[in-house]
Amino acid sequence: MKKISVVVASVLLLMVSVTIPGFAQKSKIITPKSSVANPGDIGKRAHTNLKIAQMPSSFKPASVNPQIGPPFTGYSFDTPGSLNCVYNMVPQTAGCNPYTALTLPNTGSRAIAVVDAFHNPFAITDLRTFSAQFGLPPADVTVVYATGVKPPVDLSGGGWILEGSLDLQYAHAMAPNAKLYLVEGASNGLADLQLASDVAAGLVAAAGGGEVSMSYSGGEFFGEQSFEKHYKVPGVVYFASSGDAITPGTPSVLANVVSVGGTEFDRDANFDFVDEHPWSVAGVGDSLYIPRPASQASVASIVGRFRGTPDVSFNGGCNSAVWVHAFGDNISGASGWYALCGTSLSSPAIAGVVNSAGSFSSSSQAYLQSLYPEAGNASVFNDISSGTCGTGGIFSAAPGWDFCTGLGSPNGLSGK
Repeated sequence: MKKISVVVASVLLLMVSVTIPGFAQKSKIITPKSSVANPGDIGKRAHTNLKIAQMPSSFKPASVNPQIGPPFTGYSFDTPGSLNCVYNMVPQTAGCNPYTALTLPNTGSRAIAVVDAFHNPFAITDLRTFSAQFGLPPADVTVVYATGVKPPVDLSGGGWILEGSLDLQYAHAMAPNAKLYLVEGASNGLADLQLASDVAAGLVAAAGGGEVSMSYSGGEFFGEQSFEKHYKVPGVVYFASSGDAITPGTPSVLANVVSVGGTEFDRDANFDFVDEHPWSVAGVGDSLYIPRPASQASVASIVGRFRGTPDVSFNGGCNSAVWVHAFGDNISGASGWYALCGTSLSSPAIAGVVNSAGSFSSSSQAYLQSLYPEAGNASVFNDISSGTCGTGGIFSAAPGWDFCTGLGSPNGLSGK
């Protein structure tokens, strides 16, 4: 693959180590510069919500490349098959093991649009490689420039390139038959991303309805409520990542957006699924400025006067990172397979689940109004009731809705 000419930028290494099943030693998680929440960006720019558990250059060169399934052996990273298995979207196999859970859904219709900043020159080819590797059908996908002019390539460390590939690949993994749009904003400025979201909603509405996914977020700011008017296009349900910075971010805190938090899987030494718990660094808590919406009347005693997040959750933790094919460019200098994690995965994946369910609500608020009565319904949600989250573990998971995972993670398509 021809390499584009860009400025090489450094990445920020998180000063933590985590033990990931299947690793011979502890592995440091890398946070691209695009995912760093700078105080000066509040009210001006958004950031991605992804982290890198492993880069192409670090995979064992002697590993075997299976024809279908994980591209390398000996790693516990999740796949389209294992995620659909864990979340009961397909007939479950024992352990929902990434190497044996190969069944994929034949679901999805209308449209899903994912919104990102900057241009990803290889989004389509990466999606094609990903689909072939995991046995997904070829995607019906269109890249749209929000302003009508091709945006520049991300020079901040390459994270927005990874973001676009991650978003497309896992929206497709959860709803293989949906029409996909990648709508690229001119930059990660809030005005550019808002324009991209408006364009995305117009495309989805014209396709008969569906979902818009926004995996980015930014710190809350006074006046953010004025953005609510943008998220009211009829027939469109908006999803946004709650963030990877413990406190919630915007736009996921807006009343007209479905906030998607993060969970994490535990797997045993054979890579079989054991359980799911809150991801400790996912964005959770009350909004600083957005009043509690009508959809959260049933949890008013928990959230108080302000909008509580998240509404629902999906795997995003780095112990259960997922395989993504991406150019990666100025992060690793190579195209190939990455293991990525973060709530950047959660938003497009949940959008895919809801698309596959075929509910196609008239608005985000209508969708949320239908969702909250299902709190504690085990046939609709995996109600995660143990574990902690938030700064210093201030919140605890509990039966029903809680700050750690909202209503929980999806269990099948019923009620979605």
